[in-house]
Amino acid sequence: MGMVDGVDIRKLNLALADLMDIYHGVPLSELRIGPLLVDIVKLVSQYKVKIPSDPFLLAKTMSIQRDYCGFGYRFVNNNADR
Repeated sequence: MGMVDGVDIRKLNLALADLMDIYHGVPLSELRIGPLLVDIVKLVSQYKVKIPSDPFLLAKTMSIQRDYCGFGYRFVNNNADR
């Protein structure tokens, strides 16, 4: 792996692997989307990666719903209220 548009792909892949290690295995009921988005934004900024805005805005909206309304876990786990 080399450089693409000035980005060291090997370093980017290692950084992505480190990020995935942090969140791998975390139950959805404990996953905080806000901090995950912050980590992703830091990575995107550091490596100047261009990402489509639609998936990012969807994740941000889900974060707001989950963090402020408690909606996320019930949406993912239909049996949470039973």
